[in-house]
Amino acid sequence: YELGERDAVLSELSQLMSDPVASNNPTLQVLAAAVYSKEGNVEQALRAVHQCHTLEGRATMAQLFLRSNRLDLAEKQLHALKKQDDDATLTHLTSVWVALAAGHPTE
Repeated sequence: YELGERDAVLSELSQLMSDPVASNNPTLQVLAAAVYSKEGNVEQALRAVHQCHTLEGRATMAQLFLRSNRLDLAEKQLHALKKQDDDATLTHLTSVWVALAAGHPTE
């Protein structure tokens, strides 16, 4: 992606995300969100991952919401993460991101 094949990667990713079967793959959803986010397209990144209910997908959504200054929506994703697996490392990491964004670095 970084080595000059940007347009080809974005084109392939767009094709994969438009395929109803492939676009339901949680790994692809998170990867697409990461690529779109790297491109500065947070809206497209959220579209890519909005139906992903894995820990990784929810953490990615929280990160994207924080990037968009939507602390309220990031907190909702954190709540869903805690409900899904309160003891997961990714849940704790997301909790720290949200706490820092909220101005509570000691939580």
